[in-house]
Amino acid sequence: MACSKVMNVRTMIDRTSIFNELPSLHESNTRLSMQLASMGERSDLAELKTIFEEHGVQLRLGLALLHNHFKIDPGERVVEYGNVSTPWQVPANGNVFGGVTVPRSWRFLEGELQAYEYGFNINGDEMYDTEEVPEDFARQVGGFLTDNGLADILGICTMDGDDGGRVEKTVGRVSVTVPVRRGGDGNGVEDLHGNIEAVWSFDCKRGLESAVMKLARVCLNCGKC
Repeated sequence: MACSKVMNVRTMIDRTSIFNELPSLHESNTRLSMQLASMGERSDLAELKTIFEEHGVQLRLGLALLHNHFKIDPGERVVEYGNVSTPWQVPANGNVFGGVTVPRSWRFLEGELQAYEYGFNINGDEMYDTEEVPEDFARQVGGFLTDNGLADILGICTMDGDDGGRVEKTVGRVSVTVPVRRGGDGNGVEDLHGNIEAVWSFDCKRGLESAVMKLARVCLNCGKC
């Protein structure tokens, strides 16, 4: 499916603030719970599922709980390569180390879609999705989130091919995300009690059983985030 260009962004933008102004994991999770509780029948986000499906993006895009685990310095971007995410010094054009950084997670600011986390693609060996977010899709999702007080709580992210259940652990300014292996005795994401849901998919082939959304990733609760 062809994608139209991503929503227009401001030409002058403080990438550092876009990431650093994200709430903490616990704050964002608390705000999400409170906001969903106030939404009544709309709290299952079934309307968002319909938007994802109508645009055919449910295989590659999901919902992300907006948060950060650390701060970054001017000129840095949080970049994932493999299963590890760390801050890198990256030029404005995104080109570094013989490759390029590509957006992986976005938040809505003043009605515009802004990237706050990235993946690293080596030229000729693209590990991360380079398709643009469809403009009409982004506009509809942004409208729903804004109308329901969720624009500062939820964003959009790309989905990994094995996002059937992953767990993220952050130490200092290094985050490692690994798949969760579910066995007969139960050791899936849903069994990681006390940790916080961070990414959801609307793709019925991924994630954990749910009427509308599938849990794709949790963040380990370190008690400091």
